[in-house]
Amino acid sequence: MRVVSVGFPASGVALGGIGTGSIEIRPDGRLYEWLIFNNKPWSGYGEPEFPMGPDDLVFALRARAPGEEPVVRLLQTGIWRDREGLCASYRSCGGCVIDPYHTPWVRGVERIEFDGRPPIARLRYADSAFDELGLCVELEAFSPIIPGNLRSSSLPVAVFRFRLRNISRHRLELALMALSKNPFSSVEGSIPKNRGVQTGEFTGIEFLGEGVSPHHGMYRGSMAMGFVGGADSLASFLVSGERGAVEVIRRVLVDFRGDGVVEGSPDAQGPGELYGVVTRRVSLGPGEEAEVTLVLAWFFPNHVDYKARVLGHYYENMFSSAVEVAGYVSKHVDLLRERVRAFVDAIYDATYPEWIKDLVSSQVSTLAKSTWLTREGVFAVWEGGPGCCGLNTVDVALWGFVGVALLFPDLVRRAVEHIASLILEPGKSPFYEIYALAFPENMRLYRELLARDPSIQHDVEKFRRAVKSIVEKTGRDPRGRVPHLLHGTIDRVDGYDRVDLMPEFLLLVALVYRWTGDVGFLKRLWPRVKEVVDAVLRQHDDAGLKLPYHAPPSG
Repeated sequence: MRVVSVGFPASGVALGGIGTGSIEIRPDGRLYEWLIFNNKPWSGYGEPEFPMGPDDLVFALRARAPGEEPVVRLLQTGIWRDREGLCASYRSCGGCVIDPYHTPWVRGVERIEFDGRPPIARLRYADSAFDELGLCVELEAFSPIIPGNLRSSSLPVAVFRFRLRNISRHRLELALMALSKNPFSSVEGSIPKNRGVQTGEFTGIEFLGEGVSPHHGMYRGSMAMGFVGGADSLASFLVSGERGAVEVIRRVLVDFRGDGVVEGSPDAQGPGELYGVVTRRVSLGPGEEAEVTLVLAWFFPNHVDYKARVLGHYYENMFSSAVEVAGYVSKHVDLLRERVRAFVDAIYDATYPEWIKDLVSSQVSTLAKSTWLTREGVFAVWEGGPGCCGLNTVDVALWGFVGVALLFPDLVRRAVEHIASLILEPGKSPFYEIYALAFPENMRLYRELLARDPSIQHDVEKFRRAVKSIVEKTGRDPRGRVPHLLHGTIDRVDGYDRVDLMPEFLLLVALVYRWTGDVGFLKRLWPRVKEVVDAVLRQHDDAGLKLPYHAPPSG
């Protein structure tokens, strides 16, 4: 028995737009880390939540030469749907979808050659069955992140363009299939619902859910999957339990193997796991090739922060459903693809060594993987990946925003203006009072007041008035301090203690102005700039040397 060894893929290319959440396609051909549902860790701190996993959407290809039995290959490597080792368990009694006793004619491809150039991933599927047929199968997966074009770059979509080439001397009958679980099948109390849709160039299935709690990230959401230019079949299937899913999916594969289509109604709903299938047939003569494009779009507006405020997504300003997104992308897919390719080619046509190009290109994944872009246009980036550290950490932004400014200067402008709105000033309690009392002179006077009137520490308004009067007397005012980071939402600051953040904020303002030449931006920020400069000199230059001490006011 010949075995081709493939390692476990730890990472890949993130597919998705700026602030939309993402899905990651990896070298084994599967889709991981589904972060499109306002789920953790993308949406906030906590244990990861994945309504869909790498087994829940699969691509398959049927190929048949004249007079031969059809070949079916999953366009991925490894074992499919081996949940908790069921396939290797004697108790499963044939409980795995793919095994040599029940479905010997279908398996994953032997090898995948993966070329990741974010936001594009190119996969070439290698299999001895394809070699015997004279068939070349490739995939170009991408999302339209296009410098300077925020509308296209914030589309909640992943595009999969399959290229099929017949290099044999006979005609090949081919068919592509995408099979996906309805993500609402994983939402407790929800009733998943599928319906067939056709809008413009897009034909596919919309995945919905009824009974979703208004507090859930998938509330009012939808996902859509289908082909550009029409489909040959759409079908939905409701299953119960893992054993039921195995039986149903096997029947789907048998049906698909027969003639490249799957019989069934595209509309279905009910409790349990719901699946949707779309297929497309292609006939290729010797030397011919074809491209088949599948679109996966999503629309999940219920991005809610820890205060139960709905932040939403920027894409809501353009669309009202996943079907609308899919229809728009299907209509403009060739232009979007052309512009994404031009962006990637601009990076890789440079004369730098290949490893430098890869490092530069890899940073583009951050735009899809780690960004927020709210309905109102607030832009934020996780410091250490989804759910890690904080959003828009000022010291990290100083170098991290340089690349963003090159591609999307308006996003950096928005982010810096948002940081400026959070600079410390009277009224930002309790931080203002805490940092005011960090000055030893202020704390001494406060203790004197407290000794005369202990009720100050129990009456918030009296406490604030006391601190204000002390600051007016000493002149030791903490206003002008710059926040460190946003703590899992767009306005919760973790603290103002770091001295380095103030000159770093000034450099961020300079970065935006020097790169954009936006005088209006500089005029809007100028009062804040002066306030921060004054704060540095007032709080950290006791020696009067214009060389600020890197220490808090308390010493």
